[in-house]
Amino acid sequence: MQTDSLLCRQLPSDDRPVKIELARYRTLFRVFLAMWLAGVVCGSLASGNEMSSLDKVLPFLQYDKLMHFGAYAGLAFLSMLAFERRRGMALALSMILLGVAIELAQHFSPGRTPDFADAIANSLGVLSGLAFGVLLFSNGLPRRRAGPETTPAKMESDKWLGREKK
Repeated sequence: MQTDSLLCRQLPSDDRPVKIELARYRTLFRVFLAMWLAGVVCGSLASGNEMSSLDKVLPFLQYDKLMHFGAYAGLAFLSMLAFERRRGMALALSMILLGVAIELAQHFSPGRTPDFADAIANSLGVLSGLAFGVLLFSNGLPRRRAGPETTPAKMESDKWLGREKK
C-alpha cells in the first residue's frame, strides 16, 4: 500500500488519524475521469451554434476562461485520484497538450476559433489541479500522530503478554 493512497483526517474525540484508503476507489475515479474528459472534449469541440444556444440555458458558461480553468483543474485532480502518484502526475501534465490540441482542433469546428488565452487558462487549470492534488496527498503535511495506545484493553493485553510498562 502506497502512502499517497491514504488520506487522513483527525476525529475530534480521538488522537489517531482515520485512514481512508483511496486505492480501493481508483476504478470509480477512472470512470469519473473518463466522463469528465468526454465532457471537456465534446464541450470544447461543439459548434458555435450549439454553444450559443447552451449559453441561454446555462448562463455561467459566459465565463469562458473560468470554465476552461475549472474543467482542466478537475481533469488534473481526477488524474491524481485515479492513478498512483507518478502516473497521475504524468497524465495530469499531458492534459496541457490535450488543451493545446483541442484549441487547434477548434479551427475545424464550425463557428469556433482557436484562442491562445483559452490554452493558457487550460494550462493554469492543470497546474492548479496538480498542485492541489500534490499538496493534498503529500507526506510532508503536518499531522498529529497517534501516540501509544493506552486503552484499558491494550493495557490488559500487554499485561497478559508480559509487555507491561513499569
